Amino acid sequence: MMSWVNAIEQSKGTLSILELSQSAGLSMRSVDRLFLQVIGLPPKLFARTVRFHHVHHYLMRHPTAEWDEIVASYGYFDHSHFARDVISLTGVDPKAYRAYLTQRRESPPPNHVEFLQDKGKISGL
Repeated sequence: MMSWVNAIEQSKGTLSILELSQSAGLSMRSVDRLFLQVIGLPPKLFARTVRFHHVHHYLMRHPTAEWDEIVASYGYFDHSHFARDVISLTGVDPKAYRAYLTQRRESPPPNHVEFLQDKGKISGL
């Protein structure tokens, strides 16, 4: 199971479940059942969350990145595929999510205590 999780994470969530099942020598349904039983999520949802996790970190580092760049880099079929994933995982469209990340980056988190030696290192949380 951990090799499946690692394979999904190494592919940044773009590994298809068909490829995963073929490499394991199991049916897609068997992989789905085992993954759900051990991890608690179906493998496809796990892969979507891993991919979005990478998109999130990319947007944190590159807040002005073009949507085309993100769509192509992270294996989305098109903009609508990307937008559906963002909406289903965050509840807001990509533009609103980017605005949230930008706002979050500009102000420190609530109850944050900044030490003198760390002054200015908070950006990019």
